[in-house]
Amino acid sequence: MDLKGNTLYPLLVLFFVIGLAVGYVIHQPGTEVRYITNTVEVPKIVEKIVEITPAPTVTATEPATTPIATAVPDFDVKIYDPAKDIPTKEIQIVNWGAKPNQMSIHPGQTVLIKVVDYPGGLGTPEFIMGSYDNPKLGTAGQIVIKFNKTGTYDFKVVIPQGEGITPTLYASGTIVVY
Repeated sequence: MDLKGNTLYPLLVLFFVIGLAVGYVIHQPGTEVRYITNTVEVPKIVEKIVEITPAPTVTATEPATTPIATAVPDFDVKIYDPAKDIPTKEIQIVNWGAKPNQMSIHPGQTVLIKVVDYPGGLGTPEFIMGSYDNPKLGTAGQIVIKFNKTGTYDFKVVIPQGEGITPTLYASGTIVVY
């Protein structure tokens, strides 16, 4: 019995200490990895190059007037006036999307972009399309776009960066002029 007592008690103490150590290690909080993705939309600035051929030189003997070539913009944007403007089609910006988000029109026709039910507290939405440089729409804004040339025009409505607001895409779509 003497040999058993000498072996049993140290083994019990040893297992108790090992149990404490394992329990402590298991109970330590682990390293937590969090991935934060902040998407920042930066409007693309497109430089347009227009070639203008020089007018022929005019001699003093012949009085002639030469018309000057002026570049026609791809589209014209203005604030919607219901008394004057009759848009061909309408796109509503509502519930984090454009409805419809794709449409086709002919040159010379107009599209009404209308903000409907925009959530408050997110800042004033910005409309970005090509070289359009006055993006503020307002929370219930309406603009009319007249397309002068054929092409595919992608547009975005972005919630701008503000105090506590990360820039976010609110709506996007495509207008095809054919």
